[in-house]
Amino acid sequence: MLSPDIKAKALIMYHNIRTHRLDLTSHDVVATDNAGEFTLGAGRAFSHEDKESLVDILMNVDSDVEFLNPRILVKSRSLLVWYTPRRSLTFSSRK
Repeated sequence: MLSPDIKAKALIMYHNIRTHRLDLTSHDVVATDNAGEFTLGAGRAFSHEDKESLVDILMNVDSDVEFLNPRILVKSRSLLVWYTPRRSLTFSSRK
């Protein structure tokens, strides 16, 4: 590749002018048999996970493992889902 420390990907955007829909495909950049020349590998649709990874790169977010509270089920930039174990609660009423 370009260097051992660089992994290259290419994004191709398809913009439908009539519907304003924007689609992306992701392609690996592949070295050819000719030194210093590259081509694009087969493309695949840009997934939600790809979008999250791209945002992390652009925001310079560290991708290290994060240990969460065991009650947290899902965590993302826009969503936090947790649960509270079932338990009995006693309420006193004032008269």
